[in-house]
Order: sequence, then structure tokens, then C-alpha cells
Amino acid sequence: MVSSYLELEGARRGEWLRATVEVPDELRGWPVPHTLAQNSVKHVAAARARGADIRIEARRAVTVSP
Repeated sequence: MVSSYLELEGARRGEWLRATVEVPDELRGWPVPHTLAQNSVKHVAAARARGADIRIEARRAVTVSP
């Protein structure tokens, strides 16, 4: 959903919004609040005359027990 939202905003806003999503395939099905991307567009990119680069990344953390 986040990727779709950013694609839609990118098409709507053109060069003003540059977004990348770097998520491993095995994590693509995990739920992510789309408000994360919405707030980045609304409060960060909108506040800048030249727009912004938004980068969303996800990684799996491995916890090792002693």
C-alpha cells in the first residue's frame, strides 16, 4: 500500500516528489502504516519549495539470545 501511495503522489506531483522503497521481497507482505508515507509527503516534502526525496527501507532484525 505504501508503494502504491508513493507512486500515486509521484505521478500527481511530478519531479517535486522523489521516492524509493527498498524492502526485501520476503517482507513486502508485512503491514506498514501508510500514514508513515503520508506524513512524509505532507509535513516534510510539502514544506520544501523543491520537494523532497523520500526513502523507505525495511530490514529483518535477528535477535540472538545469550
